[in-house]
Amino acid sequence: MQTLYDALVASGLSALNAAGPIPQAAEADRFEVGVEFGAGTSAGTVVIESSHDPAFAGTWHVEATIAWAALSSYKHASIVGPRRALRYRVSVAVVGGSVSIYAKASKG
Repeated sequence: MQTLYDALVASGLSALNAAGPIPQAAEADRFEVGVEFGAGTSAGTVVIESSHDPAFAGTWHVEATIAWAALSSYKHASIVGPRRALRYRVSVAVVGGSVSIYAKASKG
């Protein structure tokens, strides 16, 4: 399996609907997306969404929902199969701190 991307994608997120792309979405066929809930957090949810177009302005398909469970915690989701566009989005504002998003995209 070839790793196309494996790094921190964003940090310091807390605002409702803060969003950004998962790199290499159009080239990869396997994704691991992790969310680190920082110290002091008490609520928040991040969704991983896909679309046919990275510029699509409508409602994207929810691939995974990663909800707060404990402060200073890390949760992840695995997505298998090619996607034309993949993004993270804060769907419930993070309370008392922020989250960091990590992504790994691979092929094969």
